[in-house]
Amino acid sequence: MRWHFHPEYEIHLVTSTSGRSFIGDYVGSFVPGNLVIVGPNLPHNWISDIARDEVVPRRSIVVQFSGQFIRDCMAVLPELGSIEPLLLKAARGIEAVQGADVEVKPIFDAMLDAEGVSRIGLFFQLLGKLQSIEFRCLASDQFTPQPDMYANQPLNRVIEHVTHSLGESITQAEMAEISGFTPSAFSRAFKAHTGMTFVRYVNRLRIDRACELLVNSSQSVADICYQVGFNNLSNFNRQFVDVKALSPSSFRRQHLDKAHARVSAPPSNQKASGIPWSEKGGHRALRFP
Repeated sequence: MRWHFHPEYEIHLVTSTSGRSFIGDYVGSFVPGNLVIVGPNLPHNWISDIARDEVVPRRSIVVQFSGQFIRDCMAVLPELGSIEPLLLKAARGIEAVQGADVEVKPIFDAMLDAEGVSRIGLFFQLLGKLQSIEFRCLASDQFTPQPDMYANQPLNRVIEHVTHSLGESITQAEMAEISGFTPSAFSRAFKAHTGMTFVRYVNRLRIDRACELLVNSSQSVADICYQVGFNNLSNFNRQFVDVKALSPSSFRRQHLDKAHARVSAPPSNQKASGIPWSEKGGHRALRFP
């Protein structure tokens, strides 16, 4: 995994694939329709669960704009001041409630083919729509972006190794050796790099993977526990409750109840319309000055 960070704000809409998301010290999952806004220099990445040699034509649509651009716009158009609370929250990364993509995807699609003033008009339309959507903060209050640390190649190698080896034994001593740090220096550097201790980071990834298996498979809780790398069921349950505030069985039952409610709900008469497009590459980005 490689951290992405830049001085622009970013509105990120996932259009295909699922996997794990990393925003600051937050670790979570994403599926198509995931809508996230990240603030300046906040490290982030979306890792899709696909084969290494698999190519996804379109994974996401990204809109970027600078803080100076939006401040200049606010100075000329005071009405834009209403989006300031949203931008302040974006400093920690914010994720929209499930289903919010239905409201904004047609605007994203239209922006891809629009040009000049039309694209700018759609951009402000998007900002207006985002104000009416419910978001939750992702990174913790304690997380402080440190751009110089994100480019640390040895730690990036460690993170990539951990991401692809969750079901195996992973020790801090081994990862310190991979990084070239002494054990104590590795501990300090890793926490500065990710915002959490190495053990907590690995546990968060394993719990997130367990959630995917609980939702998408019929495997027993015990089988999932060992598959994601825990070597004892009681510790798995304890760590799961610490992260999700409920047991693995309750998590699975809650998801099944929600899925049943969605199936039972009457169909909506609203249809999202957009402008179809296709191109090679992981995502397409629109950037404003």
